[in-house]
Amino acid sequence: MNFVSDIRGIVGDTLTKIQAQEKKIQEHERERDQWSDTRFAEVQKNLQNELTLIREAGLRVVRQRIEQYKAEVQAADVLDGSKLTDDAKLLAGGFQLTSEDLAAAFDRAAGNRTMEKLIYRYAQDHAVPLGRVYYTAAEKLAAADGMESYARNALDRPEYWDLMGGDDYLEQAVSPAIKSD
Repeated sequence: MNFVSDIRGIVGDTLTKIQAQEKKIQEHERERDQWSDTRFAEVQKNLQNELTLIREAGLRVVRQRIEQYKAEVQAADVLDGSKLTDDAKLLAGGFQLTSEDLAAAFDRAAGNRTMEKLIYRYAQDHAVPLGRVYYTAAEKLAAADGMESYARNALDRPEYWDLMGGDDYLEQAVSPAIKSD
C-alpha cells in the first residue's frame, strides 16, 4: 500500500460510514409522523452529531496518516553516511561529471535517498542537467498537505466521491512528488 492509496482508502471507508449514517437519518425522517416533535428533534440531533463524529474521525485518521508520512519523508531526507556508494567519490572528486554520468549514478542510486539527494545537489551546484526527476522533501511535504485538502473536500461533499475517488481524477490531481510513495 502506498501513501496515496492509504488516504484514498481512509476516505472511501469513511464515506461508506457517512452514507450508512445518512441512510439512518433519511429513515428517521420518513418516520417523522410516528414521533413527537420533541423526541423527533432529539433523535435527529443525535443522528446528525454521529454523522459529524464519523466525518471528524475520518479526518483525524487522514491527518494521522499524513503526519506519519511526513515524518517518514523527513527521516528519509536526512543524509546517512552509511548509504554512501562509490559514486559519492565521483561527486566529491572534482571531476567534471556530465549529464549522462549523473543520470547513470542516479539510476544506480534508485531508492537510496542519500545518494539521490547528493547527485541532485551536485547537478544544481554545477548547472548540469540531471535528466532525472528528483522531488525534494519540501515538495513531498507540500503534496502530502494537498492530500488533506483532497480528503476534506471528498468528506465535505460525498456526492463528489465518484469524481474525486476515481483513478483519472487522482492521476491529474495528485502531485507527482508523492504518486509513487
